[in-house]
Amino acid sequence: MVYIPATILGRGVLASIIALYIFLLILNLVSFGGLQWIMYTDYNLQFGLWRVCYGAVSATRTCSQWSSDSNTVDSATNAVIFSGKPGFIQAAQGLEITSIILYIIAGVLIILGIIDLAVMPLETMFLAAAALLFLTIIFLSAALGVMSVQGRSNHPGAYLDWAWWIGLLGLIVTIICVVLIIVFILDIYQTNTPKMNNGNSFTPQRQNWSGFAPMIAGSLAYPPPYSSYPSYNQWPTGYPVPAPASSPPPFYPNYPYPSYGGMFEPPASPLLASLARQQLANIRRF
Repeated sequence: MVYIPATILGRGVLASIIALYIFLLILNLVSFGGLQWIMYTDYNLQFGLWRVCYGAVSATRTCSQWSSDSNTVDSATNAVIFSGKPGFIQAAQGLEITSIILYIIAGVLIILGIIDLAVMPLETMFLAAAALLFLTIIFLSAALGVMSVQGRSNHPGAYLDWAWWIGLLGLIVTIICVVLIIVFILDIYQTNTPKMNNGNSFTPQRQNWSGFAPMIAGSLAYPPPYSSYPSYNQWPTGYPVPAPASSPPPFYPNYPYPSYGGMFEPPASPLLASLARQQLANIRRF
């Protein structure tokens, strides 16, 4: 079942999230595999994350993979430009690979949220996707920063080429996508009741006050007078009055004195009765 937001704002934001995610994924994949990240004008050298090329852009240009076992040497001066694979290239490769993995996981969570399989609450899936994209922003920013600063150090004529700028554009689109996901989550909380873990919506039941009438025609409605209620030992009309028990209950075997309602209660203690009679006799004397 595909989730369709209830509001126009929610539909527009969700469509924008899908479009921006596809766009940023394409941008970062192109930048990830692109060759032209940095250009050295002093050595006529061009390189990216995975390959380094020497010479003009023509059929005579020679390219090779980055390797820790081989040096990049200027053919004109025999100067060693890079000894093996530079450290900033290794760092940028690891950061870019991590960001691509996070992009893919975030995309899977967004797709699962749209399909609405009720495996997790919809808000939780989009919130997790936003968190992963936020981590991607951190890793991608670090990769672009390392390549920009370390890649151009000690080379005044070096400049950033198109693959680096595409990566920067992908970073900006990612930030916008995270903001839209947060807006979409807020729209869900405002329009829908958050789902429970079992996928069922929790809808609070409205209290039924139909049997209560605190105000009638502008005046307080009081309950019937207490005298209209049956007394403690008054049996309701229309029901036969039960006969007193023929024998006392087992817990009062020596006191067969029926009280109201057919119940039995023990008499006063003989000692207490004697004391009471003595007290009354004393009172009469005075």
